[in-house]
Amino acid sequence: MKTNFYLKLSIQIVLIFTALIFASFIGDYLHEFLGDTYCMLKDCHSGMMGESHVTPEWHWGYRHWLLFFMGASLFISQFVRICNLISDERL
Repeated sequence: MKTNFYLKLSIQIVLIFTALIFASFIGDYLHEFLGDTYCMLKDCHSGMMGESHVTPEWHWGYRHWLLFFMGASLFISQFVRICNLISDERL
């Protein structure tokens, strides 16, 4: 019984991370779909922690942020669900 439980749990974790890996490619190819805008400035300060970038970059649009928060929410909810399943199985 426990082997079946851990097998299903392992498959679920692999599927979650596989989906996240493939979703990470969306931003590279669908800038217009996500509403991203291209930065024309030489020193663009939109990176993490405000560091300077020498080359122009893309700024995330509204739909890109929605996709990010949706993925983060689904990841957190699945993480909590998996933790609950493990704690219930150990009782």
